[in-house]
Amino acid sequence: MLPGARAVDVTVELSPGDVVVLHTDGVEEARSDAGFYGEERLMARVGAAAAVAASAQDVADALVDDVLAFQAGTPRDDIAVVVLRVPRQA
Repeated sequence: MLPGARAVDVTVELSPGDVVVLHTDGVEEARSDAGFYGEERLMARVGAAAAVAASAQDVADALVDDVLAFQAGTPRDDIAVVVLRVPRQA
């Protein structure tokens, strides 16, 4: 699909409560009069949501809701988000 593309295996150890977020460019590149949504806002929103959210779905919903609010409810590009969360130990 991408001539010359190289893939590298990486191992990452995750701890209870850690969150992994995969998203399309429609998240970071979401636009409003204030500019682009950006990586900094994305990281802040995920961090805030992960601190209080009980599930991966809650984190995903909080992120998508914030991206849509940033664009006044009118997305200009695709927005796809997948969140994986390591369960907290009881």
